Amino acid sequence: MAERIVMLGVGLYNKLPDDDRGQFGLFDRYKDTWVSEQCEALGVEEDDFRDDLFRSLEDFMGFWGTGDLSECVGSVYARRYKDFTDEDEKFFQELVDAVPENKSQIKIIKPQSPEARSVKMRMKRTWQEIKKRGRE
Repeated sequence: MAERIVMLGVGLYNKLPDDDRGQFGLFDRYKDTWVSEQCEALGVEEDDFRDDLFRSLEDFMGFWGTGDLSECVGSVYARRYKDFTDEDEKFFQELVDAVPENKSQIKIIKPQSPEARSVKMRMKRTWQEIKKRGRE
């Protein structure tokens, strides 16, 4: 396959083996008032919400698997794969199958997607640090 960025919510991230968790970096922490605060700061309605990862309010709430904004809470972690293989895809499918209550807390982003550039920019330094730790 090709390059991919895997984004995991805390519910799936916490189920990863320790070695795999060490390859992910914290992207952001979302709290129950995140959407309201961001929309207020930007002067837009909540229905027009978007950020570096989520294209819309519906996308954001779908990731957390709820229709209630107060339940859209937790951390999101990111890992960049330069060569995302069929084996990697199978690994994440098995992870999702093993944790059905958090099955929506995953995004696999292609490099040409609108979110990819923003996520890469925000995660660049973190991914460099993870790579350095791997060499030591």
